Amino acid sequence: MQEWRDQQTHSLPSEPHQQLMLANSMGFSDYSEFMVVLNQHLEFVQGQFNEVFAEDEADESQDHLAEVWLSDLDDVDDLSERALPVDKATHFLKVLKEFKESRTIKLLSSEGALRLNATMPLLMQEVLKPEYSEQSLKRVLSVIESIAKRSVYLVMLKENSESLEHLVKLCDVSAWLTEMLVKYPALLDQLLDERTLYAPLEATALQKEALALLDSTGQDEEAFMNNIREWRHAQVFKVAAADITGHLPVTKVSDYLTWIAEAVLNVTVEFAWRLMQGRSGLPGGMTEATKRNPFMVLGYGKVGGIELGYGSDLDIVFVYEGLNSSDQAVSPKGKSLDNAIYFVRMGLKIISLMTTLMPSGVLYEVDTRLRPNGVSGMMVVDFEGYKNYLENKAWTWEYQAFVRVRPVVGDAESVAAFEKFKTQFLCKERSIESLRTEVVNMRLRMQNELDKSNDVLFDLKQGRGGIVDIEFMVQFLVLAYAHQHPKLSAFSDNLRILEAIAEAELLSQKEVNGLLEAYKVYRSKYHRVALQKQKPLVGSSCYQAQRDVVQSIWDKLMLG
Repeated sequence: MQEWRDQQTHSLPSEPHQQLMLANSMGFSDYSEFMVVLNQHLEFVQGQFNEVFAEDEADESQDHLAEVWLSDLDDVDDLSERALPVDKATHFLKVLKEFKESRTIKLLSSEGALRLNATMPLLMQEVLKPEYSEQSLKRVLSVIESIAKRSVYLVMLKENSESLEHLVKLCDVSAWLTEMLVKYPALLDQLLDERTLYAPLEATALQKEALALLDSTGQDEEAFMNNIREWRHAQVFKVAAADITGHLPVTKVSDYLTWIAEAVLNVTVEFAWRLMQGRSGLPGGMTEATKRNPFMVLGYGKVGGIELGYGSDLDIVFVYEGLNSSDQAVSPKGKSLDNAIYFVRMGLKIISLMTTLMPSGVLYEVDTRLRPNGVSGMMVVDFEGYKNYLENKAWTWEYQAFVRVRPVVGDAESVAAFEKFKTQFLCKERSIESLRTEVVNMRLRMQNELDKSNDVLFDLKQGRGGIVDIEFMVQFLVLAYAHQHPKLSAFSDNLRILEAIAEAELLSQKEVNGLLEAYKVYRSKYHRVALQKQKPLVGSSCYQAQRDVVQSIWDKLMLG
């Protein structure tokens, strides 16, 4: 219909010859036959729409709250029937009045104001339920203020009571989720279906969705950056919603967040790979018959250890495998380019795709400082150079970091080459006493510089008996004993390495169980404080039993 005169119409044609052409184009011999079938579809869609957006009959309570909202919000007695304490009722009205008098609300269009007035009584009724705290109102109102000018979202909340319930519940339990909704209002769409809101996708489904998004975007760089950001935000939002409402065990949260990052990295690398081929041709030494993506992303730290949290950045290193750095790529226009420069440009493009600030934010903050020679080294190195650096130039702390490395992006050939090297490197025999001394010295240095613990607070990560003590003991045991127990080199996550340590009898099963329990408790709390946008600090008396266990094993293993 819109192609007829290039007009943005949504009306069926009124001219007989155009009606006939429309009917013919849809496979019907005349317009009346076409309309019979069209009306069947229209009735079905309208019926579904009516069921989804069926309006509940307004009860007397909502009518009363509508009157309160439209009043001056000064009379505490207006809330007397809600059985609220006077101080809570006073605070409630004060917050509502500040919101109502804010610049955003005062400047709403007449249609926006009508939609807000229709939504507010329902929202007030939900927030005034006994289970919600006073901070819930402020958080929910911050979301409403961010969407007020996009009043279609107000309609969604008004006409779908479940989405309003989900909004209040999620804002109540998490400052981080509230901030996500304020920054990215499109996430409100996730509230419509409880089946998907609290059921985040697993690894295979995430990879499939992300690849479909990539294919649908083509080589439109701006569209890809916006689409992948919105998709990533939605996936993380669903993990957090499932986590804080008890639909997802806290022990699985890091798995889901890591799978999301892996899917994002995979499609971002693929986008950059396609872009480089279009601009500069295939890398030197590669033909159409031997074509493969030799680019590998090595995950360090939390992404390597499958321990990502909310808001974690990505510690990654870029390498390419199986090609000579000096071989020449030749572009479609005949320009030559060394492989070394080819893959540096590809690495820089990947970082740009992930960190450029778009309307939908950034994908992830990326840290590549763990690459060979740190910030002074090449952004991307060939795999042989990477191996040579680790074997001949790396410091002991870089060995420790390598314990947690795994390839998060790479084809089967590259991954196999990396796994073979990792096993060989970690299984080298080392001087145990020299290694122990260097690990302890590094730990003391970190503690002195980074530990935020004091008389009233304990630093979950850097404090004595905290997360880093456990990580350093695990890294020491792998580097010291993998030559005797190769299975220690098989995993990059601390939980499975600890199980391998128990199997090798390097620590007793009781000691390993104590470290596992402490590590899980600390990580669980770490997720919780992240969702409240708080620092990983707890009261100095918290987790004393776990800290005592970790300190005792540290003293025995590392200090003799």
